[in-house]
Amino acid sequence: MGRTLALFFGALRKKLDFSRIAMVKSNSNYDRPPPGYSAYYNRYVIEEIIAEAEPDYTDYSNMYNAWTVLAVLVDDILENWESTYLAGISASNYIGDPFARLGGIPNFGKST
Repeated sequence: MGRTLALFFGALRKKLDFSRIAMVKSNSNYDRPPPGYSAYYNRYVIEEIIAEAEPDYTDYSNMYNAWTVLAVLVDDILENWESTYLAGISASNYIGDPFARLGGIPNFGKST
């Protein structure tokens, strides 16, 4: 939520195009480890233990999954920049907040 809000405010100030944002959430709850473990241990040490025990098991790492998805996205953008991404891709849904501060007409929230 915080990253989205920061990007939204950047768009309000015309510093970025909100319709071109892609976010992948890969990790969460590392600040709430199991009882008896530190946040650091929960995030880094457990992942390393699993990686050493199961070197071919790549599903242990959310970061690995995020990297795989983002690598495909970046490769596609680089390969198809001129033909697809330079002009932008029109969204079929509303992009913005309920107050239409980025323009457009919201299709959710309070009716007027």
